[in-house]
Amino acid sequence: MIRLSRVFRNFSIEQAVANKIKQGLGANTQVEVIDLSGGCGTMLHIKVASDSFEGKSTIVQHRMVNKCIEGQDIHGFKLETSVLKSP
Repeated sequence: MIRLSRVFRNFSIEQAVANKIKQGLGANTQVEVIDLSGGCGTMLHIKVASDSFEGKSTIVQHRMVNKCIEGQDIHGFKLETSVLKSP
């Protein structure tokens, strides 16, 4: 029982973070959120590719993502951003 509740809770945190980023950056955004904390969901690795980043520096891209996840209960995260290339 405890193990299942952990899985559902972590999925919810990861999904909530991904959804907030997608909402904030627009439809043409790919997000991957990985729990690095061994199951407690407080340390995340977030990878974001978005066409919203076109022409922006890395620091500006990171600020854009930070603004999207403001208020989330995350102890820490590693962030990677890139411009989403059109096919």
